[in-house]
Amino acid sequence: MLVALGVPIAGRGKRIGDPRFGHAHGANQDDVSQLAQVVVGQAQAGNALWLVANTKVCDFRACALRFDWQPGEPLQLDAATAQALRVAEGDSLRLIRGD
Repeated sequence: MLVALGVPIAGRGKRIGDPRFGHAHGANQDDVSQLAQVVVGQAQAGNALWLVANTKVCDFRACALRFDWQPGEPLQLDAATAQALRVAEGDSLRLIRGD
């Protein structure tokens, strides 16, 4: 169990959130976010806002980007964005839709 300031914020398995904060109560991690494999090249274009984060604990990086993406597809990033997120070709990114 993940604990911050003595308050449980994540339970066993994939359930996240604390029932005292209803917006995340009972949420499944896969309902909130998706994983995408990184392809480095020309940045993907689009209008949808996404929170994009690497999956590293010790070297966590995240940013907000606009692109169109469908679950199961790889995510194409330009080299500068991949470097800023500290990911390389074939790494995974966690995506959360922002709008």
